[in-house]
Amino acid sequence: MGSIEIVATSNKRADTLLRDAFSGPGKRLIKRLFDQQLVHSNGQTLKKGDVVNKGTIVTIQTFSELSEVFTPVPEALPLTKVHETNSFLILDKPASIPSMPLSPGEKGTLANRLVHFYPTLKGIGMDPREAGLVNRLDAGTSGLLLVAKNQDSWRSLRSLFKNHLVKKQYIAICESRPIAKTNESPLSQAKGKSFQDPSGQRASTTIVDCVPHGRYWKTTCSTTTGRMHQIRVHLADLSAPLVGDVLYGGKANDFISRHALHASRITFPLETDQFTATSKMPLDMSELRNA
Repeated sequence: MGSIEIVATSNKRADTLLRDAFSGPGKRLIKRLFDQQLVHSNGQTLKKGDVVNKGTIVTIQTFSELSEVFTPVPEALPLTKVHETNSFLILDKPASIPSMPLSPGEKGTLANRLVHFYPTLKGIGMDPREAGLVNRLDAGTSGLLLVAKNQDSWRSLRSLFKNHLVKKQYIAICESRPIAKTNESPLSQAKGKSFQDPSGQRASTTIVDCVPHGRYWKTTCSTTTGRMHQIRVHLADLSAPLVGDVLYGGKANDFISRHALHASRITFPLETDQFTATSKMPLDMSELRNA
């Protein structure tokens, strides 16, 4: 049984939240979710009349009928494959493309493309929207994503992430030089953003190194944790917000239409060796040198 997470955008009843978030399931299907105690928040089971506060994360355990509603719609748009085996794929995601849909019938995501070229990916993962995606990137972040081709592979690869055995490297173009080499601040989440929280339960570490990039700084970030917006928050705290990252203190930029972040390298154990895949910095970030 998989699960779906949604974030309340305003204070409202739990059943209203689900109806507003899901255009696919009807009232009867949503009623079944509450009747079968499949709707939760902060470890508590929600009833349909419970009020959910803005920013609260609600988790819905899915069953086959709901999973079918959320399966991504196939879309015949190109995929950039970096590596492929019988058990996994590594893709290079362009910027501005979400990793997976947030609502039934949504198109334009990487998952839509995946189920077109690989129909057997439908249902792989914990969330029916994932289509085998083992990790995700923000829509504005480009770079490497790992996709499992079967459920056993998904579980195995997710275990590597959980045990911090997957090493990821990102390239960021920052407005200033970071004031330190490491940021180990725990993170918490609220209202669709992450923030540093000394009492937070989401431990995270980002190690950085930088060189000049025109009037900016090309910063290499290494991490074995993958918290939401981790690098963006950590770099902003190091007085080095990403170029274009207006959400975390950066400035809008005429030369790039997104935050300047690229997932450039991923390394993880594979049988008796370490497997590594790499991706070059995209042109929009490279050309910031001349901005």
